[in-house]
Amino acid sequence: MLNLTVTVRLTNKAILFFILAIGAILRFWNFGDIPFSHDEFSALFRTEYSSFQELIDFGVKPDGHPAGIQVFLYYWTGWFGKTEWIVKLPFALLGLLSIGLIYAIAKEWFNDTVGLLSATLMACLQYPVVYSVTARPYISGMFFVLAMVWFWTRLVKYPNKPFVFNSILYILFSALCAYNHHFSLLFAVIVGLSGLFFIPKKALLKYALCGLVIFLLYVPHLSIFFHQLGNKGIEGWLAKPEPDFLWNFIRYIFHYSWILLFLVIGIVGLGIFQYRKTTFSPKPFMLFLSWFMLPFLIGYFYSTEVNSVLQYSVLIFSFPFLFFVLFGHLSNQTPVINFTLVIVIALVSIFTLNVKRQHFRLLYNSHYQHIVSDIGVARRLNAHPFIIDSHHKISQYYQDKEEYPAKYVWCDLFENELEFRAYIRSQADLSTSIYFGAWSSTNPNYESIIKEYYPNETWVRNYLGGSTHIFSQGTASDSLFSRLNFKEKEQVHWNNIDRKRIILEENSYLLDSLSEWSPTYKIRLGDIVTHKNNTVRASVRIKPISGIQGVSLVAIVEENGKTKHWSNVELSRFVETDKEQWQVVHQGINLSDVAAGPGAIITFFVWNQGKEKLYIKDFEIRRVEGNKVKYGLRDDF
Repeated sequence: MLNLTVTVRLTNKAILFFILAIGAILRFWNFGDIPFSHDEFSALFRTEYSSFQELIDFGVKPDGHPAGIQVFLYYWTGWFGKTEWIVKLPFALLGLLSIGLIYAIAKEWFNDTVGLLSATLMACLQYPVVYSVTARPYISGMFFVLAMVWFWTRLVKYPNKPFVFNSILYILFSALCAYNHHFSLLFAVIVGLSGLFFIPKKALLKYALCGLVIFLLYVPHLSIFFHQLGNKGIEGWLAKPEPDFLWNFIRYIFHYSWILLFLVIGIVGLGIFQYRKTTFSPKPFMLFLSWFMLPFLIGYFYSTEVNSVLQYSVLIFSFPFLFFVLFGHLSNQTPVINFTLVIVIALVSIFTLNVKRQHFRLLYNSHYQHIVSDIGVARRLNAHPFIIDSHHKISQYYQDKEEYPAKYVWCDLFENELEFRAYIRSQADLSTSIYFGAWSSTNPNYESIIKEYYPNETWVRNYLGGSTHIFSQGTASDSLFSRLNFKEKEQVHWNNIDRKRIILEENSYLLDSLSEWSPTYKIRLGDIVTHKNNTVRASVRIKPISGIQGVSLVAIVEENGKTKHWSNVELSRFVETDKEQWQVVHQGINLSDVAAGPGAIITFFVWNQGKEKLYIKDFEIRRVEGNKVKYGLRDDF
């Protein structure tokens, strides 16, 4: 009887292929079902031009990114169409190739163990996984950076080997970095300058010529660069970074998971325990630490002093080198130990990716699509009309693609809250429930007005970037936190009350030419909210006497002496001045859009800047739970 013995030998190369398989699964799982993000839609809409010059003038210059990826999408979608998986495919492939590249670079500078651990995190962390399936200049830039660093490494470590071949590819990928994103351009400059400290003197002139060629390749783009530099940028919606930005970024990288973070710290500690002075060189450590830190520091100080540009996405180009800082001191382990470490990191990363970050549930459900598709649920529950606030062109995309019910009412049809209330009031006698689909930037006052007539939220679905609701007539579902009662002498959290201005017959309060400020509600944020994505809403009844010009309901959030939020709602948006009757005014703060901690102070009051004569009563403060996953791919929820 023939006895065959098969010996399976575990190698580091086999482990790498195992990691690549994991990375492929996480990126290509139900690949055709991954919807476009808002930024992807924006880029695709900017490919709809009839000429290349129009693309540059109207699709690139008004945007904040270099021309590279926009031009690529222009031709790619022109050749192959705009189906989601087709548009995303090149980026997913670059994300997968980046796993192999980071392994190769780590092995060149350190050893197989560092390479395999870095590749595992690259394969499994949500940060690179999300951007691998997003057709924007982030994963492409990370791939270009890694490819550039690989050929840069060949230049500085082996200048006697085919210098021309390595220098051509170094120049090519540096130029691609420059045309991809301004932060990948910045990183290319940092790498280029770093080479001056590593390149042998005999190759310095040739290296300098490489830099000159890279600059000459970028010269055609300089006019676009300076045009974009003159644009206002994204500070209109991107807040300036807080001092804890870097720590929050680290937490974000590791899924806001203490389990994953402690696992990484444990591996770092293992390396320190096995540390041998003869095998550790401080020069590479300082190199990669500077590569990780400099883009952050430059972005941070530029954002705080000039114009806000720093967000997690722009640090993806320097992010891979954090792994070298963490693991660069590890000595080379046996394949068995390497495989054990890879398995443990992969299991914890995938578990936290799916359970804590809810990656697949959030990423694979577009709020734009559900805002129109959930109308089908509303129909089955006899809720009508269907009111939506969303992006018109994106909504039409899903309407054309899926043939969803098309008869809905747009919020932006109404000039102000007064018109919106008139419409909702007209529906209250016709329907006992109403559907409302809203994206993240929806005016919170719309929901408050709906709740005047439909106070009970009977159905809600929260998605990344938006929510859909069904509101019904009945008992209010919101939490009434405080109501100003002028009959009582002591009012908790209310101050600036002049008892002489109280009209007991109507339980109201008089504002006139001698009173610029109403009673004020003031409370610590931590004493009123249960989650950072809560919305705090104030409402007050107004009876105008002489007019409401220059009168508004103000909301302020302050922390450590700094104003984190200030907004005012003019009464004219809500109140009909020709009617001397009680009318409700609303003001709301979506706390998910305010960078403030539990110690911040939130304040509401009526500001009678116009010194008009009016009465106020029923000043109420309510807490609304809000959408906890509104920014779920970025924030800890």
